[in-house]
Amino acid sequence: MIAGMYGLQHIGALHLQRVLGLGELTTGLAFLPAPVAIAIAIGIGIGIGIGIGILMLGLSAASSAASAPTTPSSRAAPSSPSASR
Repeated sequence: MIAGMYGLQHIGALHLQRVLGLGELTTGLAFLPAPVAIAIAIGIGIGIGIGIGILMLGLSAASSAASAPTTPSSRAAPSSPSASR
């Protein structure tokens, strides 16, 4: 799939330069919106991922707090032998 994407860019650049007669700079500028859009999408995706991660962490903490026992343990703490003298 990656090779197909590179091949499409190569053939597209050849078409723009040889068939349509565009220069090198104009051809490069014609392909510029794709990497800019990818960079923006990656930034948005990272922000969404971090937001979802924080939300899941909060839900996990709330779930743990809700399921924790609210009464103290019925087991008494062991007394030390020196305290009974």
